[in-house]
Amino acid sequence: MASGGLFGAIEAQYEALSPRDRRAIGVLGLFMSVVFVGGLMFTLKTSMDARAESIRLAKVALGNQHALIERHYDAMAIIDAAEKRVKEYEGQAVSTFLEKIATKTAVSEEMSVNKQTSEMEGQVRATRYRVQLRRVGYDKVVAFIYEVEVSGYPVRVESSEIRTQLYKGEKVYNLTLDLVHYEITEGEG
Repeated sequence: MASGGLFGAIEAQYEALSPRDRRAIGVLGLFMSVVFVGGLMFTLKTSMDARAESIRLAKVALGNQHALIERHYDAMAIIDAAEKRVKEYEGQAVSTFLEKIATKTAVSEEMSVNKQTSEMEGQVRATRYRVQLRRVGYDKVVAFIYEVEVSGYPVRVESSEIRTQLYKGEKVYNLTLDLVHYEITEGEG
């Protein structure tokens, strides 16, 4: 019989048991150890799976963020290019631009330009103009519209209306274009 405190008392009780009871306690201890290790492994596996799922979700979120950043850079490049185009024509009046196109397409005498409204949005001023061509041939109408569209000048055709009429026995066209001219204004707005 062993002496010496709590462990001594446990050892004395263990030695007092029959061999069959000692085996039962050994099996019970082994079973408890297996259950403890199994529970520990299950807890660790569950924790690792939860962390793996959170890492997977973080990777998806990071991928989405990278896609948004890329879209942002693409949008900024488009904005920068648009600002460059607008600044390229800075100082050139809309009437001068339209007069050049009218001269090029031989409709100067038939053209009139009227400024309509002007609006500010941030640093961009949008000014609306109504351009009218009276009694012009079909080829000249198409050429004029084409030159306005492909010029690169910061103007957009908002609406157009073409009417036909007979003039001195010939079919002629009356064109009305509603244009919006854009310009960047520093420090206004």
